[in-house]
Amino acid sequence: MIESLHGKLFEKSIEGIIVDTHGVGYGLKVPLSTYYELPGNGQNVTLYVYTHIKEDLIQLFGFKTREEKEIFQRFLKIRGVGPKLSLNILSYLPISDLSSALEGINFETLVAIPGVGKKMAERILFEVKGMIDTKPKEVKGPDTELMGEAKSALVNLGFPSSQTDNLVREVWNEDKSVTLETLIKKSLKRLTNL
Repeated sequence: MIESLHGKLFEKSIEGIIVDTHGVGYGLKVPLSTYYELPGNGQNVTLYVYTHIKEDLIQLFGFKTREEKEIFQRFLKIRGVGPKLSLNILSYLPISDLSSALEGINFETLVAIPGVGKKMAERILFEVKGMIDTKPKEVKGPDTELMGEAKSALVNLGFPSSQTDNLVREVWNEDKSVTLETLIKKSLKRLTNL
């Protein structure tokens, strides 16, 4: 299995690229995010590679980062999404941070992608939600929930969250057996005295 390729970029186009490694040209499909990061022809390039094998076909898909490759593979796990569609989704996601790609995906973005209809978009959203829900969640203690509720109440009263975060924690640290009502009152008193 080819996991990565390092060589000279022999040719590039939106449809695919050729990387020359010791005289052998490897053809790869790449997402637009990788395509726009590629150097000029004749320059060295290193790509993470996903190898897709069917009975009558072997295809290589190249990615600038390991993260891009992982997101591509996660889309492949969705029923009905093959490599071509997964590459399209990755190419058209308007994301600046790939780690938030799954959380930031929405219906309008999906239906605008070539090859994704309404039913497919609904399925992708449903299955992506399942992928996100299986990620380990931060365990919240009763103290964290109490402080979160107090902060939320103060923000709803019009105080900026930048002010409330530290102040609520400060009040709670002074008396950890405090009730929510008292925590809000004490924090409010300090905020009005700032």
